[in-house]
Amino acid sequence: MLGRSDFRIVGLVGKVLDFDNVLKVRIASQYLGKGETDESGKTAPTYKTRWNTVTILNTGTVRWAKKNLDRGDLIDVTGSISESSYGEAKDKSFTVDMVANDVTRLATKMQLASKS
Repeated sequence: MLGRSDFRIVGLVGKVLDFDNVLKVRIASQYLGKGETDESGKTAPTYKTRWNTVTILNTGTVRWAKKNLDRGDLIDVTGSISESSYGEAKDKSFTVDMVANDVTRLATKMQLASKS
């Protein structure tokens, strides 16, 4: 049996970290939280932010992202996710790697600002 281990994130670019041929992009995604109930019993929705870091390895995508992505842009990223570990026994650490296969800019920060 074959399996898949994929992810999809839609969110706002926070930081783009450039390591020459590799980019790490921090993405903020908002989701609706449980909310808080006031004295009258009404529940007001609250929004929570979840941060994720995605790695871009593909040379063409790295080049495109360097030219086109800015903080605050709305992007859609899909890719593969994997877990790895390093170290021994008590000092063993685990990591989760999200490697982008496709990065699409849905709107620039300026386009988003003009809609609000």
